[in-house]
Amino acid sequence: MSINKNRATIGISDDHPRVLQIMKSCLDLAGYQVILEAENGKIFIEKLNSHLLPDICLLDINMPVMNGYETTSYLKRNWPSVKVLIYSMNQDSWSKEKAFACGADGYLVKPSTIDEIEAAIQRIVQA
Repeated sequence: MSINKNRATIGISDDHPRVLQIMKSCLDLAGYQVILEAENGKIFIEKLNSHLLPDICLLDINMPVMNGYETTSYLKRNWPSVKVLIYSMNQDSWSKEKAFACGADGYLVKPSTIDEIEAAIQRIVQA
């Protein structure tokens, strides 16, 4: 799958409104188009439109109602071509292993610079 960054669409789910706002702003400035934002996985999935799916979903792990693991599993079961990048404070190997077991395409630890986020996005879309 080849995704041009100037046309790549992103969905972000994070339960911290400030983190969500900062991520959206950084990705917009970097040339990505954020088409979906949600404060938890359940709302993220409810907002999905099968006619306009994001190319990449940037998901936090620790969210209320439906966490990043559950959201990743749902996305990969229903839309396997959608790429998932987990973006989390969890630095332990168990969290990373579980994320990949759920189908995540990449894992990034908070806080990360926009360059690190862009590099992670490029790695998963070029895989």
